[in-house]
Amino acid sequence: MKYSDGGGGVRIAGLLYVVLGVLCFGYPFVGSLFVEVLIGAAMLVAAFTALFSMPVSGGFWRGAFYALLALLYGVGGVCMLMFPAWGMFAATAALGTLFVAEGFVMFVYWLASGNSALALFNALVSFVLGVLVLSNISDGVWFLGVLVGIDLFFRGIFCLFSRRKYEQEV
Repeated sequence: MKYSDGGGGVRIAGLLYVVLGVLCFGYPFVGSLFVEVLIGAAMLVAAFTALFSMPVSGGFWRGAFYALLALLYGVGGVCMLMFPAWGMFAATAALGTLFVAEGFVMFVYWLASGNSALALFNALVSFVLGVLVLSNISDGVWFLGVLVGIDLFFRGIFCLFSRRKYEQEV
């Protein structure tokens, strides 16, 4: 049985990544603010999810755990939405950690994928971006948007040019 690893869907995703990356380059503060607001909103959704999980959690301690999670997510989400500058610094630290982890994962993928030069380049870019973010957290107001743009752009390039076809016997 022959199959492809995505075809058109991967190309569309790659193009979207590239376009979003270019938009983040052009408007870094807006990109930073968008990421911060998105994280704050996601934390509020997580707070409500934890709150609704409390009654069916099965026991006092599990219920207390979900109540504490709801409180932490709720306070964090509200703070990020009320104080966007502080939220951008927190999001910058989280993003730097994410980029370092992404670089490591892409490096492992590079080792397992037959040493694709594009995968290695993507791993190095992500890792370097992570180190840059973590060493410049005070510049998070614009830096976050630019780095998200760089990561999205290179993720799109990776998606557009890394299509491989595999054959599998069934």
